[in-house]
Amino acid sequence: MKKQVRFISGRHPLDDQSVQAAFALARERGIEMYLVGGCIRDAIETEAVAAKGAPAKSGPFDFDFAIKSNALEFARD
Repeated sequence: MKKQVRFISGRHPLDDQSVQAAFALARERGIEMYLVGGCIRDAIETEAVAAKGAPAKSGPFDFDFAIKSNALEFARD
């Protein structure tokens, strides 16, 4: 059985405007793109830490994306 991942309230990476803009550009260009890396780990870790009663991490996430093609061109845009 899969465990449901919960993100801390107000800190879901997909709620960030820059992430939404990047995905919109990828959709517009027909590019398959994924949000990967530390931002996912940090959001999950933050929720786990908060559940234990410890203070949650704050500050911006470092967003990492993986795309199938034209990565340099996409990054420039």
